[in-house]
Amino acid sequence: MWPVTLRFLHTLRFNHTKVTRVDLYRDAQPLVTNLPLLAATVDDDFTADVRKRCEVVLPATAEIMEMLPSQASGKGGLWPLGNEIRILSGIQYSDGEEELVPMGVFRISAPQIRTDSSGERTVVIQGYDRSRAVSRNRFIEPYIIPVEALDVPLEIKRLVQNRLPILEDSDFVLTASSFNPPSRTFLRDNDPWKDAAVQMAQGIGAEVLFDGIGRLVVRPAPDPVADPVVFDYIGDSEATILDLTRSLDDEQGYNGVVASSQSTSNSDTYEGQYWDTDPASPTYFDPMYPAQSIYGAVPYFFVSEYISSDQQAKDAAKAIFNRVTGVMETYDFSAICNPAHESGDTVKVQIDDANADDVNILNVIHFDLVEGVMTAQTRRRAIGSVGHVR
Repeated sequence: MWPVTLRFLHTLRFNHTKVTRVDLYRDAQPLVTNLPLLAATVDDDFTADVRKRCEVVLPATAEIMEMLPSQASGKGGLWPLGNEIRILSGIQYSDGEEELVPMGVFRISAPQIRTDSSGERTVVIQGYDRSRAVSRNRFIEPYIIPVEALDVPLEIKRLVQNRLPILEDSDFVLTASSFNPPSRTFLRDNDPWKDAAVQMAQGIGAEVLFDGIGRLVVRPAPDPVADPVVFDYIGDSEATILDLTRSLDDEQGYNGVVASSQSTSNSDTYEGQYWDTDPASPTYFDPMYPAQSIYGAVPYFFVSEYISSDQQAKDAAKAIFNRVTGVMETYDFSAICNPAHESGDTVKVQIDDANADDVNILNVIHFDLVEGVMTAQTRRRAIGSVGHVR
């Protein structure tokens, strides 16, 4: 969750005035601030390579239409020429003070002029966080991670900055553990984001993403067992939850992860396993005592050339376990919008008449910032312990 004050979290539970602001930027410099706004949504998907996308609806005023000339030229206004919109949303308190949360920096991808049946014209802007810009900026020449490279997070920074030079050193937050990366050459058909940055991060048990102010973050993957609950959705007098659907489905009911190395340049092999070894869990499985499991072993296999030690394999297995397990029990709910939420947050859901009482991870969030409502899909927190590394 983006850091906010206790006043913010308390006020969310009562009647409040919501505020959303959209600014237009080019080359990190503001072009237009506080665009007139009819609607604004942000989607944050923990399972997607490009986590955030947005859609903003503007009135087709003369000023807005001037930003959409008949042909893209120069700095382009609302044209998708590297321009970005920055969205902030939050609360205006009764004393007039505002507390706004940065929802993301989005590269404009698809502006449209729409006319409805009544003849009303609007301008609709779609955008994605900066990871899509990294992905689209493909390698023209081979990109090499040298043999002497010492730190995976720093190599991710170097690669992303190479693909998106607008980023300065202050635009990076690197808190993941350091491991030596293997030497690697990326070619034209490699996606700099999905095939390089994301894979490198997963290989050390980390995640890589762009945060609400457009910084590249490489950090340890969320640990729902250790991470604190950041907000609760409990059906009481201060409830912000509006409705809830609880679902059970074993299609993706993984209860363990096996992470292993694969490299043409290194004959050594490494493997780490992480299992749901909580005896109270319905998906319990311990490889040391397989006969005691009713559910059996349903592992998710992860193979990476970036794993170069047993410790990396174990870290990767645990991080991926936290990402892929628990999806057989999900909650879909709508609630009063909390713009401070980020996918991967750990929340408490307790609704007695739905027999819901659990700690969950927010997998997918849809924020309707003007209407002040959000919908979310969660998965149940799974609890595991390290099996063995071989």
